[in-house]
Amino acid sequence: MANTLTTAHIQGAYRIASQVMDHGLSLKQGVAQLVTEGVGATYAQDLINVYRSMRLGRCYHRTINVEATDYFLRQLFEDGGGRIFRQLSTLPISTSIITKNTRS
Repeated sequence: MANTLTTAHIQGAYRIASQVMDHGLSLKQGVAQLVTEGVGATYAQDLINVYRSMRLGRCYHRTINVEATDYFLRQLFEDGGGRIFRQLSTLPISTSIITKNTRS
C-alpha cells in the first residue's frame, strides 16, 4: 500500500470512480480495484465518494488532497463541460478552485 497518493493513483481513481458512477462497477469492486493499485481501502472509498459528490454537484465533507481535487475538477470539466461546473459552483468548498481553474 502506498504512503503517498501518486498521479497514477489519482488518474486511476478518477477512471474507476467514473465506472462506479456509471454502474460499470459496484463501490466494493471499485475500492478493491484501487486497493490492488496501491491505494488504501478507506482512502479509495473516499476518492470514489468525493468524485460522486463532485459529479452530482453535492457538498462533501471528506477532503482529498489538492492534486486529486484539481485533477478531478479539471477532468469533470473536460468530460461534462459547463453543466457540471454550474452544479459545482453551488458548493462553497469548490468555488475558489472553480473560479481559479476556469480562468487558466
